[in-house]
Amino acid sequence: SNITLQHKMADLYLADKAAFDAAIAATANGGKPLVIDFTATWCPPCKRIGPIYEGHVANYPELVLKKVDVDANSEAAQAASIEAMPTFKVYKNGVEAEAMRGASDQGLVDLLNRAKE
Repeated sequence: SNITLQHKMADLYLADKAAFDAAIAATANGGKPLVIDFTATWCPPCKRIGPIYEGHVANYPELVLKKVDVDANSEAAQAASIEAMPTFKVYKNGVEAEAMRGASDQGLVDLLNRAKE
């Protein structure tokens, strides 16, 4: 149902700095790598690639895919030094491993494939 889908999409968002910090901390000690899509509701490239990113969740069970709304969670965006949206960041072993700025479909796939290695 549509309600379930909306709930799942809501689950993708790290609502506050504490959730952001906890998600990164969970990558330590053998935790799954984390990918975060730093996004904004008013950003057209974000709107375009957002559903594509969300569609990848099922394809990458070995990764944790999350999103941060840079306006709703500005503390996390500041902590991650986000300067433009969308920015995708990969975290491994408790630290940032890679980042990609921009809404490149192929770039995103390449990033996800590297993240799971």
